Amino acid sequence: MNPIISVIMPVYNTPVNYLEMSVMSVLGQNNDLFELIIIDDGSTNSDTLTFLSNLDGQKGVIVRHIENNGVSNARNVGIDLSSGEYVVFVDADDCLLDGAIEKIIAATDVSCADIVCFDYCKTYGSTKENVYYSEDSKIFDGAECRQIIRDSLVVEKGLALCWGKAFKRDFLIKNSLYFDISLVLAEDADFAIKCYCNAQKIHYLREILYSYTVSEGSAVRKFRENMPQLYEKGMAKIVDSVKQLNSEEFNKLASNFVLSHLLIIVVNNVFHPENPLNLKQKFAYLKKLCNDECFGKALKDSDYSLFSKARALTLFFIKHNLYLPVFMIAKFRQSTRKD
Repeated sequence: MNPIISVIMPVYNTPVNYLEMSVMSVLGQNNDLFELIIIDDGSTNSDTLTFLSNLDGQKGVIVRHIENNGVSNARNVGIDLSSGEYVVFVDADDCLLDGAIEKIIAATDVSCADIVCFDYCKTYGSTKENVYYSEDSKIFDGAECRQIIRDSLVVEKGLALCWGKAFKRDFLIKNSLYFDISLVLAEDADFAIKCYCNAQKIHYLREILYSYTVSEGSAVRKFRENMPQLYEKGMAKIVDSVKQLNSEEFNKLASNFVLSHLLIIVVNNVFHPENPLNLKQKFAYLKKLCNDECFGKALKDSDYSLFSKARALTLFFIKHNLYLPVFMIAKFRQSTRKD
């Protein structure tokens, strides 16, 4: 009997304490109607490899070792290997909550939706914050799916993520929906938004079924010199996808989505404590970024009324080249942030 759910977990040198917690959150589910597919993306850590070797061959577990080619490629390999009716992506430092598989299957039985979206909690050490998309569960059918597309372009809604979802496998294959292996950042947002744009039925299940671990070493928060260019490439792909919808409203929301990521770049790159540039050079670099095609057009086209007052004010300062208050806001964010 084929599984109903294929859980796809990409792994790359994940510390064993996180990896074991993540794997056991899947294997500890209270039914056996799933398979766990672990794609090892060329790990070199001996402890990680030993842990995976001990898992390989267990009932319902597939471990596939591949050459290192990034998380997008690893997830794509998982999609092709999967045999379940739906695929669920779980990062190797995150967890499924108890009963998640059973509740996802129940939702798919009700709606047979192309995508089932569910809620998640953010975990910062011992602190947890529940994130809900809406007040009530709902099935979006046909043109109603445009509401999900619209909300996926609002970062705070938490929809532009590949985890916290179950995707019908046939839907992905039929529409050639895979992760873009050319993207290093925003690859999950690009994938999710492409899926929403192609879906005919989306089921939102108001249940916390996923735990997302926030860590200082995450791809978003750690300093990398080329972060702006990596994000800009991802944002350009997303803007192009949204353009196909021929909606001025969606185009403005896409511009807002781009600017939300510009704010991430400001905090986690331009004014990151590990950035070796001096303050004057950082101001000049930020000005150059804002003149680039992607970010420059977004600054021109966005609807600032859709941002929180704090974010709208920061964007106002950026747009008018007032970089000292932007620097002060970034330093405050770095000292107080949880996400």
